[in-house]
Amino acid sequence: MGPEETLQALSASVAAGAQVLELDVHGSADGVPVCIHDDTLDRTTSGTGPVSALPLAQLQALDAGHHDPDWRGRGARIPTLAEVLAAFPDMPFVLEIKQTEPPITDTVLEVIAGAGATERVIVASFDADVLAAVRAAPDGPVTSFAAGEVVDFLWIDDDDPWRAPAPFMQIPPSFAGMDLVSPDLLARAERLGVGVQVWTITDEDEMRALVERGVHGIMTPDPATLARVLGGGEPPR
Repeated sequence: MGPEETLQALSASVAAGAQVLELDVHGSADGVPVCIHDDTLDRTTSGTGPVSALPLAQLQALDAGHHDPDWRGRGARIPTLAEVLAAFPDMPFVLEIKQTEPPITDTVLEVIAGAGATERVIVASFDADVLAAVRAAPDGPVTSFAAGEVVDFLWIDDDDPWRAPAPFMQIPPSFAGMDLVSPDLLARAERLGVGVQVWTITDEDEMRALVERGVHGIMTPDPATLARVLGGGEPPR
């Protein structure tokens, strides 16, 4: 598929049938939002140290395929968020803001608005303050649940005066031995108008089981298999 979170990998995902692209966002030393999963460079690039320690020019000079023999030296690099949104103007996105210090939320929102992408972006974060800032922004994108809001959702009673804080939640299939994607949870989510997106699924049988249960989205590094599950045949070419 290509080195993770590069334009090459995203293009391959779309070609394999991905319906939504999920990315993680950090900031360069000069404040430019870039797409990379880790907060350090070591695992996925030819660089070392924190992403936020280098300016954009130095980040984009790194080889994002360095650790993959099939991609080393073939021009894969860390893309900016603006580049990604421009390269896929019709695709919906889930953007997880990973960096909290220094904060990058306002800049990320400016990039999303500048790309005209507000209506096709869900902003996610494990940090409740980041999501609060997104929700407070005038005409900003929708968000997913914060981790604490997911916990609250798991334990509410049907007669509780509870209102969904966001239209989407993103959860693993299980946690600490608890089946999170249960029929009861999905029924409650449906009743309250909350979309349930499940991460990160690689097994085809598990994908099929989740689709049959009625989840609203599956996050996977294998979009071709998911496309086959959803379409009942071969993925589009």
